[in-house]
Amino acid sequence: MGKCKLCGKDIGWFQRTHKECKAKKLQGSEDLINYTISFIQLTAFEGPDRKKQDLSTYFINESEASAIVLEGIGITIYDMLNNSKFMSVSNVYNRSIFLVDIFNITS
Repeated sequence: MGKCKLCGKDIGWFQRTHKECKAKKLQGSEDLINYTISFIQLTAFEGPDRKKQDLSTYFINESEASAIVLEGIGITIYDMLNNSKFMSVSNVYNRSIFLVDIFNITS
């Protein structure tokens, strides 16, 4: 018997993660992408500090969170450029940089 690589609890033979843990991590990733998009578009009601604190409940580490936030920023910019959504470029830039700072994203 082994341990789940996400929650650390016992798991059956030849398994790496519980289905529930994997589903929870996927849901957390989707939530963070949607949050990033909402934050940049000024429709998020929760601050990024609070969102960052919630990530451990979804088994998302800091480097994974950084990649997810960058993906959300990319989706927002792509959407803005290709779907003629009106958003101030400076607003998108400033809010994106704010998220980069909060989530400690480095190159």
